[in-house]
Amino acid sequence: MKLAAHNNALETNTEVVSQDFGIGDIGVLIGMLRKNVYQHRIRTLVQEYMCNGRDAAREINSTKRIIVSIPNELSPVFKVRDYGPGITPQRMTKVFLQYGNSTKRTGNGQTGGFGIGAKSAWSYTDSFTVISITGGVKRTYVCHLGANNQGRADLMSEVETTEETGTEIHVAIKPNDSREFRQAVFRACYFWTDAERPELRGLNQTFDGPTKHVKGLMIGKSLEINASSVPDFVQMDYHAKALMVVDGVPYPMGSDLIEKIPNMESLLERLVSKAIIHIGNGVIEVAMSREQIADSPFTIEAMSDLAKTMESNLKSHITTIFKLAKTNAEWIKAFKELSNLANVDDYSKFGDYKIERSAIYSENFSDIECMHVSLRKKRRAKNASLERENGRFINLDNVDNVFVCDTTEPVVTQNKRMREYMERTNRMSMMLINATEKKSIDPKWVRPVHVNSSLAVAPMIVTLTFKESKKVLAKIVADFNAKGLSTLPYTPTVRIPKAKRDRTKEMFTMHESTGNGKSPKTTTIETVQNTTDTYYYVPYKQYDKFASELNDLFEYMDRQKITLCAMTEDSISMVQGCKQFRSYTEWKTNFKPDAKTLARMKGCKAKNHKEVNLLKRSKETIKDKHVALMLHEYRNNVIESDIVPKTLLEWCKDDLAHFVAEDDKLTKLLDDVYPLVGALQNAYNVTTGHIDELVYYINAKNKGR
Repeated sequence: MKLAAHNNALETNTEVVSQDFGIGDIGVLIGMLRKNVYQHRIRTLVQEYMCNGRDAAREINSTKRIIVSIPNELSPVFKVRDYGPGITPQRMTKVFLQYGNSTKRTGNGQTGGFGIGAKSAWSYTDSFTVISITGGVKRTYVCHLGANNQGRADLMSEVETTEETGTEIHVAIKPNDSREFRQAVFRACYFWTDAERPELRGLNQTFDGPTKHVKGLMIGKSLEINASSVPDFVQMDYHAKALMVVDGVPYPMGSDLIEKIPNMESLLERLVSKAIIHIGNGVIEVAMSREQIADSPFTIEAMSDLAKTMESNLKSHITTIFKLAKTNAEWIKAFKELSNLANVDDYSKFGDYKIERSAIYSENFSDIECMHVSLRKKRRAKNASLERENGRFINLDNVDNVFVCDTTEPVVTQNKRMREYMERTNRMSMMLINATEKKSIDPKWVRPVHVNSSLAVAPMIVTLTFKESKKVLAKIVADFNAKGLSTLPYTPTVRIPKAKRDRTKEMFTMHESTGNGKSPKTTTIETVQNTTDTYYYVPYKQYDKFASELNDLFEYMDRQKITLCAMTEDSISMVQGCKQFRSYTEWKTNFKPDAKTLARMKGCKAKNHKEVNLLKRSKETIKDKHVALMLHEYRNNVIESDIVPKTLLEWCKDDLAHFVAEDDKLTKLLDDVYPLVGALQNAYNVTTGHIDELVYYINAKNKGR
């Protein structure tokens, strides 16, 4: 890549004494390059060596792909093998070993040019291996820091070989870095062309490999608008609007840089999907580390010019597509597709229609009956209910599902057609339009002034005839290519004659508790027996006596799939013998809480949860017998809870009396004898050491009592 040239020579009309800057201790400089240049060391060294391998192939116009060996548990070494010209001893001495020297500055066909990428492994490790094959000779170098920390390459072997010319880099990795290296490899080649995509080796058998970049809509040569998500390994911020790809290498576009380029910022704000900007080498400047775009005047000017071109191409693309739309349906289709990519509000009006907030509006809709039909799932309902709602717009999502009511069949049959259609196509809504007649109060009518004037009926006049509405409907049907409702098939209901039954014995009504009242429900014993529900009933005449208890117990019993209800004497006699029905008063009389319920009740009554939770964190033994006893009780027999109804707590107050008394005693002890416990439980950043000291404090005070 050509580096931007800057002529900074000083012109003067006097004689001056000039001196050049130089490098004193090169070891210090190399140390700075190793430690301070790269922020993402693994990601960047992988990117550098893979790009160098690709550039080597380009240098000799080779079509053979590079081979990248991804490190894993069995082979913890990152390797890149290219089939380029290789590194001759002369190039090794004059280029590879020299910081700032590069062979890539004569053109923009290769990535890099700063003369530091080949040494990027030193930012991660103290040594790496370079194997070069040139002229039938295979040379192996070990590059290490050397005694003076300046860096050194030792030629370890030099043998004749028949292997193909090229270079191979080996970097041994640390045990826990294999995943990061794998992600870095995927990222480095994600945007490469198919012809240059590397051959990857060493992948785990259970891993499918990197996802190939799925291109979005290309606007011109540079701008790609992509509605798909970019894989995590590309490391593009979820909220970022754009990614710059320079010769296949991704660079994030920070908001600080974008804000300096107004036309680029304006372009990205217009886009709905993410923008991926593809450019070649030399168009902009990248930082020396090649981890980010350089924030330089050259880059800002180049990106500003690029934004103008992309904006022009985008506008031309949108205009061309809308010009091709000759019908209402084609215009809506174009708007839906383009609105997923960019803001196209300038093209929201077409003929009698206008799109606002994902819906199509028109004055014509007020002259017809426009119903939004939807399936809505209600709580505890087996099937979704079909609902109709009048409106004066058509949702964009439903433009392909507009039906005209072309039949006089009953509403029930219409609903069957629409329900089965939506269930068959996995849709939740559709549109149904129909002609209608509109009436309004005669504006000339004056309410009579007499005693019963409020009972006077205002005369109505027709403001829109059915014939006029039908004419408007015909236009809308044509514009939206609406289909007839009668074209939707449905399954007719087959009615099977029922045998005569004595319904007085089989059907009964119970009034289910709802938590704030009761709701009637008519059912049969057969229906109840086909469920796993359980019912506790009270006589209907005594409901008011038990109402407060039933409302209080509603949520608790509902969690146990038990329904509380009130039933008449006839209904009670009908359910006798059915195991799913039980008398509420009988259950109340025999109620005895189990261990878990009793623990939750204690949790509701307990006053010292915070203090006990604090003391439980210490492994030291508390010598105050009552405190230790209650600590054991809280740990084993108390569950912190607030879901036990007050009614159950009242029923079990005798079972809780001993615990409440002991807990009150603990409260008094903590308040009067050990006040530091309460003070410490309200403190921040309490450590185990603090709590152990608190236990020593309790034991000391207990000893002195």
